[in-house]
Amino acid sequence: MKLALAALIGLATLAPLHAKEVRPGKVTMSDPVVVAVSAPGETRWGRHQFVSLSPYPGNRILLRFHAEEDAVNAYGSGQPTLISADGGRTWQNFQEEGLPTSGLCCEVLNGEFLAVPATKPLDVAAAKLTLPKPVGEFYAYRPIHFYRADQAAPEIQAYLSKQPAMRWTPEIKKWLPEEVSFEMRDRLIWVAGGHEGGLVSGTWFERSPIRVGHDLVFAEYRASYLAADGSVPKGNGVTCMASHDNGRTWEQRGTIAFPDAIPGEVHSMMEPVLVKNALGQLVCVIRRADQNQKSMVITFSKDRGRSWETPRPMTELGNYGVMPALLQLEGGPLILSYGRPGVHLTFSWDGSGRQWDKPLTLVKGDPEKLNNKTDGYTVMFPLGKNEFLIGYTDFEHVDAKGQKRKAILVRRIQVGENR
Repeated sequence: MKLALAALIGLATLAPLHAKEVRPGKVTMSDPVVVAVSAPGETRWGRHQFVSLSPYPGNRILLRFHAEEDAVNAYGSGQPTLISADGGRTWQNFQEEGLPTSGLCCEVLNGEFLAVPATKPLDVAAAKLTLPKPVGEFYAYRPIHFYRADQAAPEIQAYLSKQPAMRWTPEIKKWLPEEVSFEMRDRLIWVAGGHEGGLVSGTWFERSPIRVGHDLVFAEYRASYLAADGSVPKGNGVTCMASHDNGRTWEQRGTIAFPDAIPGEVHSMMEPVLVKNALGQLVCVIRRADQNQKSMVITFSKDRGRSWETPRPMTELGNYGVMPALLQLEGGPLILSYGRPGVHLTFSWDGSGRQWDKPLTLVKGDPEKLNNKTDGYTVMFPLGKNEFLIGYTDFEHVDAKGQKRKAILVRRIQVGENR
């Protein structure tokens, strides 16, 4: 059974842009495929959540999800892993020699794949180290302190600058270990308070890097940096990181957004997603919600990530937006998925990202109970010129025995022009 939805609502304009006029298209969604389910009655936050989809050698799709507490001390834990060889219709448990047990598999240049997973946090006390004097503090669910990396012990700097990784090449067709380095100039260390106190965390690929010319770029928020004037940001900022050597070393190319980028407001900028739109510009959508639910923000770069427009709140989409996902279909619309509460899809039919259609709702959420029904985290994966997968969670899935379980779902969506 398939459900056809006519997306014909007028477009909400963020800013004028010269782009071709494209009529809203027809969106056809298949029934969801249930990839995995939790034990009956599982309600603990973090377990059986946060699904990811990424490409894998052999034209396959890798799916992973989180199985531990949503906390710093769970970073680097193994994740349930499945693979599909038929475009997401069926899934099998999977592990391959050398492939890290968590994180994305990112397709980079020259037919190569790169995996940079989260590592276990560095326990400063257990390592008999001390942190320098904090230089800043902000609040995101709990107090978080900033420290200057150049004032930290050499062991802490080494942990942050070199990230264990694995690379697959078409010549060898095996996963081989290497180290990926991240720029340390003006680098800040963040350490959360409470039971996570004293745990230093590095960074990893939450989103796949994208190709821009001969370089790779991605939007980074876990590795924070000082502002150009040497000041400490008032929370997480987002940096455009660039690599000239196919992902082996990463340097700052430009600041995408600081917490106070919107005049009169201060919100940590988190969980960014970056794509190249139909006009060749970079588009970044960012979550700015934690304990206070806020709309997402969007910003654009016309010079490959060196400079960025002032972020604009996407208020026309409401106060939503954890872990937004962006997908530019070849020659077609730019698609945004997002959630909490619920799970939603919207389309920029001219591919620019400046205008967005009225959202389609896949999971209806409850604004008064944000963590009910779904975690709101979404991911998309292209299948062709006009087709893609969306992955998300359903906390209220009922199995054949009538038992409620958390479920990892994948849904196939096709986009076509109305004629």
